[in-house]
Amino acid sequence: MPNPLRRPDRPATPRRVFRQRGALITGWLLIAVLVLFVGLSVFADHNLGAALPLIAGAGIAWVVLVRPAVELAPDGVLLRNLVRDVLISWPAVSMLEERWNLKVVTPDDRAFGSWAVSAQRPKGRMAGSAAGGLGPRVLPTTSAPGAAGEVVAEHRAASAGAVASAIRAAKEDYERAVSSGGIPEQEARAVRRPAVAPLVVLALAVVLIAVWFLR
Repeated sequence: MPNPLRRPDRPATPRRVFRQRGALITGWLLIAVLVLFVGLSVFADHNLGAALPLIAGAGIAWVVLVRPAVELAPDGVLLRNLVRDVLISWPAVSMLEERWNLKVVTPDDRAFGSWAVSAQRPKGRMAGSAAGGLGPRVLPTTSAPGAAGEVVAEHRAASAGAVASAIRAAKEDYERAVSSGGIPEQEARAVRRPAVAPLVVLALAVVLIAVWFLR
């Protein structure tokens, strides 16, 4: 049976992957610290048992903080969450919600949220000035330029608003390509599948912690 999450063969197209920088940096720093302590436990103290929960913690940090992402690809929006992937084809992207976190809503009113992308306060700047000139401000977000001296707001990179804007632009590109005959129209579908790698990592983490408790 063909894998519905497998990318169809097509010319190479640049993909866009969105992760929020804070979670990504925190995740990799935590993993690096845990790996360092694993090395000290094993090679300096010769205590493999003490390293077991550290290894489990590094795996959990990867699943929770590093792996989640939103990917824009030729065949739709791919939401990589903790233990589940959701591929939503472009015709199935009906509405986007961005109040708390990014959610993609399909024509049949199913909503799929992203673990990786949450809402953030927009940053304000004076119209006509360099971006971010006034620092963070709580303002209505608009993409239209304001008059000189007017404070406008811009989405922060990889925030729910910024990713939603990128998805809208990518869907418009898809619709233009279909209308011009450049690509065939896709089937409207949203496919959910378990993500094998994080499930395996979490299962191993549970085993390692259990062994550490029982040793």
